[in-house]
Amino acid sequence: MMLDRASHSQTNAIPEGNAGLAGRLLTSLSRYQFDFDSIKHYDPRVQAEIRDAVTDLRALAAPPTDELRVASPFCSLESDNPLERDQAVWNLVASGDSRACLTALMRSIERSPNESTAVSALLALQQVAASDLPSALHFLQEVGAANNSSVNLSEWARLVARELMAIHENNFGLLDTPVSNRPVVHTANQRFDLTLPLLFQCRARTRIGGVTYETRISPTWFSRIFGDAMACIRADTFRSNLVLEKSVADLHEDGSAHFEHFPFTGTTEQLSSSLFYHNYWSQIYRPFYTSGKVELVTEQAPVLRAVPMTFARLAVTAAYQKYAVDDVPLPESVRGVFFGYGHIDPMALVKRGANLSAGDFQISSRNNPQTGKPANTQYWGTFYGKLSDTDGNGNLQMNSRPVHCDQGGHLDYAGDGKMSPDPVAPLDWH
Repeated sequence: MMLDRASHSQTNAIPEGNAGLAGRLLTSLSRYQFDFDSIKHYDPRVQAEIRDAVTDLRALAAPPTDELRVASPFCSLESDNPLERDQAVWNLVASGDSRACLTALMRSIERSPNESTAVSALLALQQVAASDLPSALHFLQEVGAANNSSVNLSEWARLVARELMAIHENNFGLLDTPVSNRPVVHTANQRFDLTLPLLFQCRARTRIGGVTYETRISPTWFSRIFGDAMACIRADTFRSNLVLEKSVADLHEDGSAHFEHFPFTGTTEQLSSSLFYHNYWSQIYRPFYTSGKVELVTEQAPVLRAVPMTFARLAVTAAYQKYAVDDVPLPESVRGVFFGYGHIDPMALVKRGANLSAGDFQISSRNNPQTGKPANTQYWGTFYGKLSDTDGNGNLQMNSRPVHCDQGGHLDYAGDGKMSPDPVAPLDWH
């Protein structure tokens, strides 16, 4: 169903709810549908995995059948340590006391030691704003209008406020204008027309014996475990494809960067003049390290290479003519939901108190390729992105961030077209 500027109609893609568009996608998963014709060119093994994964995705809303133990490390809402503060923010959101949480989040944003934790707390605030929407909107409008050094934070606040109002009034036409008034720069003849930085927050449920451990992972911790991510988009395939690039620090002992890529394919539905719902699954072939640690290979614990896998990306983008390339409006912002399977070494999870670092979690096929049994972890959550000034010159940069893959998502480590592999594990990542 289409939404025009003045429409008050709902769409199947965005069901009822008031925790932001990403939250609404999350609450709609029990009714999730996917057009398998859009991936008929995929490896039959990946197609079969996606069919099973769709069933698992729909079941996420159901309570776990095992005993559930929640791991919440690094928690201190008053800490100047970004990791501790961010973990505390997202654990607070999950606590269930929305009104008390809203007040604490507003205070945390005001006192945040840096912009990244303030932006993360703004996104967390969106999850609980319905408990006192007038107060939340007033606060967001103050932050959005603030004449301070953080133009980016002000834009995030205006974006969250608009989204909450659009949902409250059931009028997505309120999102039909850009949130930023900054000049925008697009560099021609690049591999991608948009390289959009992303923030992820995640829940990972790991089944060990008869117990399910839930690890809640804030955006700051996510970037340390999984890596910094960006969406790489081309104007000519905006409605069918994208590539997700992750840059993982602290994985290579020599200090070199580690990059991973995830090409997605699926369908896009236009919801209004500016909103688009993208329903994508990936086809990836990745190494699986039987040691339980990424890139740790021994004679007793070999690596299994080129294992077919997938994971889901459901997103709503807001695309405007201001950012058009070849007359195709491209996104200023995105919010969405992701889902996939993984493996965590039980010893790392239990004995270390869920203190996971880079390489401790690895993406897996639905069945563990080493044992043939179900992967011990399902992970999912919400993600967000907005164009920003990535070089400090005051302009929004559409595609100035360097990429390390070709248009199909194949690793090009140096980004120079020579398609060089990972220098540490060239046979595993290429």
